[in-house]
Amino acid sequence: MEITNKIKVVKPKTPKNWFSKLIESYTKKWYKWFYSLPKNGDKIRLTWLPNSKNHPSIENCYIGSEGIVMDMDESPLTDGSFTLKMESSYLILPFNKKGFEYEKLK
Repeated sequence: MEITNKIKVVKPKTPKNWFSKLIESYTKKWYKWFYSLPKNGDKIRLTWLPNSKNHPSIENCYIGSEGIVMDMDESPLTDGSFTLKMESSYLILPFNKKGFEYEKLK
């Protein structure tokens, strides 16, 4: 597989006070986040995931998993959750405040 690029996805925090500068800054960050999410049918490899709450000192075991993105809600109301279909299994990636990092494969 050929690697095209590495993408880090972190959803921006919603500001508590909605002043004009904060709205503009948040909107730019939100669009950057939204367009960095993988699309349905993309083949990706996970390169970084946050550590488990139960074992914070051990690296996440799903790093390096490859598969095809499924069930990504492509509406603006999405939270960024999706399913990764691998050869013999499925991995459900729920919304995570810390985000994740992936590489698009061809």
